[in-house]
Amino acid sequence: MKTCLASSHKFGGSVGNLRLGVSVNERTMKVQRVEPGTIAAMLGVKINDRVLAVNGIPTVSREGLISIMNTLSEDDSVEVGVRRGSDAITLGPVMLSALPRSAQSLGSVPTGVWKPEPDGGYRFWDSSGSTDRRVTASQREILLLEDIQASLMRLEDIAGEQSQAIDKVKSELKQVNSKLVLFVIFFIVIPFILAIVIASNS
Repeated sequence: MKTCLASSHKFGGSVGNLRLGVSVNERTMKVQRVEPGTIAAMLGVKINDRVLAVNGIPTVSREGLISIMNTLSEDDSVEVGVRRGSDAITLGPVMLSALPRSAQSLGSVPTGVWKPEPDGGYRFWDSSGSTDRRVTASQREILLLEDIQASLMRLEDIAGEQSQAIDKVKSELKQVNSKLVLFVIFFIVIPFILAIVIASNS
């Protein structure tokens, strides 16, 4: 499972990443988690829905979903096409500007330093020494919290993948053991028994 935290919100008027708010299986695009208060939750996306499209554009991969979300702005509307059971349905559309601020993500915190400004806001300085965004104190808190949440979800995904890998190895070992037992029976035990029988009859 891969976490899909697609996002687009505003940094001083520019559009960053608008988060849909779902975790999807990278191969099947099936929803495995819906974050409360996000666009997906507002639209009514449910666990086990398979994401087919956003605004009519097919979502064949996690990266494709993120790319589509990154093209949206606050003035756009969004609708999500999903397969629910045997039915293909469209959720929405809803205007992004009509959604609560809590439904919009401010993206992840990049590498760099947040420096406080005299008016109480913060300006981000990246590792190269340049600055390209300014946020309020509350927006910065949201950024930091979302970054922590995203990290926790990535850890959960990694743990899930490791568990699946372990289960796969166990299954393969069982198959190997079964084949080994058959090999021993047919090529060692049976020939040995036949040799004893032949020797006793001769």
